[in-house]
Amino acid sequence: MNYFNGDGNDGGFPTSRGADNLNEFKRQRAKIIAALKALDADVVGLIEMENDGDGANSAIADLVRGLNEATAPGTYDYIRDAANGGRGTDAIKVAFIYKPGKVTPVGSPLADLAAVHNRPPLAQTFRLKGNGEIVTAVINHFKSKGGTGLKADADQGDGQGAFNATRVKQAEALVNFINSTVIPAANDHDVIILGDLNAYFEEDPIDVLRAAGFISLFGPESYSYVFNGQSGSLDHALVTPSLLDQFTAGGKWHINADEPIFLDYNLEFKAGNRGNTPDLYEPTPFRSSDHDPVLVGLRLQNPVISFVKEADQIGEKSGEYVVQVQLSKPKQRDEEVLVSITTTAQYGLNGKGDYITMPDGSAGSFKLTIPAGQTTASFTVIPDKNAAKKREPFTISFTLSNQTGGLDVGQPATFDLQIFDDQDGLALGQYAVWPNPTTGPITLSRNAEDYLTDQVKVTLRSDIGEILYSGSGFLPVLSYQLSSRLQSGRAGFYLVEVEANGTLTQIRVLKQ
Repeated sequence: MNYFNGDGNDGGFPTSRGADNLNEFKRQRAKIIAALKALDADVVGLIEMENDGDGANSAIADLVRGLNEATAPGTYDYIRDAANGGRGTDAIKVAFIYKPGKVTPVGSPLADLAAVHNRPPLAQTFRLKGNGEIVTAVINHFKSKGGTGLKADADQGDGQGAFNATRVKQAEALVNFINSTVIPAANDHDVIILGDLNAYFEEDPIDVLRAAGFISLFGPESYSYVFNGQSGSLDHALVTPSLLDQFTAGGKWHINADEPIFLDYNLEFKAGNRGNTPDLYEPTPFRSSDHDPVLVGLRLQNPVISFVKEADQIGEKSGEYVVQVQLSKPKQRDEEVLVSITTTAQYGLNGKGDYITMPDGSAGSFKLTIPAGQTTASFTVIPDKNAAKKREPFTISFTLSNQTGGLDVGQPATFDLQIFDDQDGLALGQYAVWPNPTTGPITLSRNAEDYLTDQVKVTLRSDIGEILYSGSGFLPVLSYQLSSRLQSGRAGFYLVEVEANGTLTQIRVLKQ
């Protein structure tokens, strides 16, 4: 938009770009403010702001003052220039404005100082005041297609224009900047790339970003610019996979690209000013710039991961025990959580310890992957058959913690598994399957005098979770039905689920 405000005191026109005089500037300013007010975005990335600092007379300060006059005092503020000298060498720069009532900047702005940028990308993390979730936006303005490039930057005749090689390098530098600097600084993977990349949807620089895992929110049919009668998408919004799950809606608001240039703020060639073209200017959003703005809606809320239940008890000879975690909604990429182990027991089997886990928890922790598109995952605990004979019943505690920044840990965040000596009988109130492992009939029972009158629901699942039997009633009857199903089934692992009084017990059974 080439927003240049002269000397900041209604003088200093003409400048190197933008309005030629104060009258044109006032017309330009009114249109841009009308567009920003109508967009009503919580965070706005701006292109082609005058690179004149961030003081009271700067272009960015002037724009925010005007926007607050058109809305309400304090509605918008702006991000100050990056302290690492990231303003660049061009006459124009990128910038952010935001609503302090909706979001709070987190940390300092970061500029990508790679030498390939003369207009450095600017990154800023914002925290949503409603729920504390964060997102990082990176605003960009890549090298234009105009001019005459040399060697690899010359127009190759492939439709991508001049300086495509530079734009590819800028895309590569941007990927490195986000992965090595932006994400570690934010400690969060929710990142959105915004701006005029001066590359159409299927061009090489966009391919670089896609190959790095960034996902375009709008397809090849979208457009934001018209050149020589041809429309295309130079302005983009690409996100990390974790942020894609939080995208709600958006689009490109066609207030500029489709509009004739005689609607803009310029006075050249218009009636009364060296021309005969009627002056159809109005202080509306239409033709406030030559590019269409891109609007993105996000609902910042990470899925919550937790254990399915808080605790359980098993006998030392019960075989494998499966611990399940659950996700409140699926993700579009694999996510990892760290499972930390706390116990007085020793890791190992066959006389060398009391238990093992799969994945391997011998180091006191292990990583658990929740596959893309799934809402559950599990790990296995295997007690040594003589573990509890050596000691009183012992407890292994497992605690979840976030690893990839794309999940929030909910409750229960800790699962306690108690292991007791089978020869001492079941722990009071504990359901169990006997014998386990089994080669024939089994019995489902509970350590209580009144277990014969238990009203329960029993479900038998295959090793892939398929329901093979489900019934409700008295425990002895269901035990018989369960035994019949197991005897007719193939060898392998099964999962028996017992629901009683709002409590779910899961028992892993091995049929040999």
